[in-house]
Amino acid sequence: MLWTKKQIAKRTSALRHTLPKKDTLQELFEMQNRICDLCGHLIQDLVLAVLDHSVSVSWFAKSDLDIETAALQCNHLTNLRAAHGKCNHIKLNKTRDEWFALGMDKMVERPHTYSLEELAALRQKMSERGRATNATTNGRKGNGGRTPGNRGGILGGKAVRDRKVGIFAPDFDRSAAGQKGGNSNAKNKTGICGRSFEKMSAHGRFNAALSIRKGTSMVLVPGMAAKANKIRWDRAFLKTVAWG
Repeated sequence: MLWTKKQIAKRTSALRHTLPKKDTLQELFEMQNRICDLCGHLIQDLVLAVLDHSVSVSWFAKSDLDIETAALQCNHLTNLRAAHGKCNHIKLNKTRDEWFALGMDKMVERPHTYSLEELAALRQKMSERGRATNATTNGRKGNGGRTPGNRGGILGGKAVRDRKVGIFAPDFDRSAAGQKGGNSNAKNKTGICGRSFEKMSAHGRFNAALSIRKGTSMVLVPGMAAKANKIRWDRAFLKTVAWG
């Protein structure tokens, strides 16, 4: 199947956001005796190691596989290796077999040996980068990092819906699931059970009014079609929701 550039970009983003748990790199790092899979030299410290895909992410993104199957195969442990960041960067979209067939393992320079101070500085830099990536406050450095993750979640959700599994399965008991979730909320004082009726009412009025001003809600102005599903809301409903 021929994907458009936009589709490939979305699939690539989704694949990169289904990487295995964080300690996978450390496990591979130790399993390989701290040897880079691409150049055969010692990886001095875990901070210098990255996950390398033997068959690249871009190959899976351009493949005919559905996104769920592609994600499982792309990020399966058998397709992952620990490597120097520099080696991984040079390898780019080549497969592991192509890398060795071209003799590139012999072409890369011997890795630089870092001092303890340099390694500490690298750890600090990575720590700061991680905090920035995880930031979700508007205007902060890492805020944009949520967008690819959201896109990946949307693709995954659509795949679940199209395959009719999970909550989309024909035999899924929504009543039992809802009752279980409701009981959990009531017990733990979470969700709607974690707020008073007065607070929920106040929040609802505030958010509706804010959405109307920004034009981001389904409810825009009286008499206009709603943005998302073209439902028309009457003045009484709008007044009740937005202004109380």
